[in-house]
Amino acid sequence: MENRHNTSPPPLPVGKKKALFIARTMLPEFVFNLARLEGNTLSFEQVQAVMAGSYVTGVNADDLAQVRRIAAAWSDILARTGNGKFALTRTLFIETNAIIARDEALMVGSFRAGQVSIAGTDYLPPSAGEPLEAAFTSLLNHYRQTTDPAIAAFGVFLDAARAQFFYDGNKRTGQLVMNAILLNAGYAPTVVFADTQAEYDARMLAFYQSGDKAKMLAFLKRQYARVFQRFIA
Repeated sequence: MENRHNTSPPPLPVGKKKALFIARTMLPEFVFNLARLEGNTLSFEQVQAVMAGSYVTGVNADDLAQVRRIAAAWSDILARTGNGKFALTRTLFIETNAIIARDEALMVGSFRAGQVSIAGTDYLPPSAGEPLEAAFTSLLNHYRQTTDPAIAAFGVFLDAARAQFFYDGNKRTGQLVMNAILLNAGYAPTVVFADTQAEYDARMLAFYQSGDKAKMLAFLKRQYARVFQRFIA
């Protein structure tokens, strides 16, 4: 396993036009995998039907609503990156989370106002107020100081997940913002594939505890390669 991580090829740009084409082509897969990581029960075919505007019966109403929110958030990201006006800002995080976590989170439309915890670890995210604001400043600094656009994007996702800026939807929000950065820089979009969830969960818990991004960056590079190879190899 570790040898496979160590030999993962670096993410390479494909150009913004092709990156957006890949995103639109694989959009149902991205929505399905992001939802499945949250325990969503809709099948890939049902997700496709929902995104096509078809009426889907016999499914959990909350799961159905979640898929629609993820699809709407992805559409918003594609619009932001396609119009040439993308910027990594606090507003981007808040507006993305407001779409993703509507009707799920305690509140949306701002950073959280109270403490949260992460199941499976005794690591505590920064408390609300100045510590949380400092974590966001640190995220922006890490992004600006990282010269490789893809690694910068992966780092933003990881920083956002560990800081837990919101009451809910932090990893989904982080993945979407990560993809906005990738697309804007002309890199293929990516997703954490649901068939790697056990490894993903274990590595994320270790990352929460230590703050060391190395193994999660290697994992994300492998996820990226799966998308990249379908269109480029």
